[in-house]
Amino acid sequence: MIGQVKKPIEEILDYLDCKKKIVIYGCGGCATVFHTGGEPEVKEMSNILIENGKEVLAAVTPPFGEFTCYAPWSKKRMASYKKQINDCDAVPMLCCGDGLQVVREYILKDEFGLTKPIYPATNPIGHMGGGPSLFKEKCIQCG
Repeated sequence: MIGQVKKPIEEILDYLDCKKKIVIYGCGGCATVFHTGGEPEVKEMSNILIENGKEVLAAVTPPFGEFTCYAPWSKKRMASYKKQINDCDAVPMLCCGDGLQVVREYILKDEFGLTKPIYPATNPIGHMGGGPSLFKEKCIQCG
């Protein structure tokens, strides 16, 4: 699993400065396990953005076990939100960088023909192993 922590909300709000219409996208995989992008965190982010004057067009919460980094699942899920994504100004992603890149490149660009600003809403802390109760860092991908 890719370990991650929530990015500071101030940093996310800086990304979204001058952007009004937002689609939030979470992950049912690693981000759910690490409590950075599951249903509760997507709802929390939606509430924070609304409190800060943003219009949340959609708050997408893939169910547990549906990894955003797996393109076929993300393609199917995002198809239901194509209009909202088309109308939005930005997409904060509550998932790892791999999920973000899959959505940006394969789904939005190649499948939907869209170019939208996509921003990370989590910070990676490395590859983890050992299971949910014993996560230990195994690799930090230092190159």
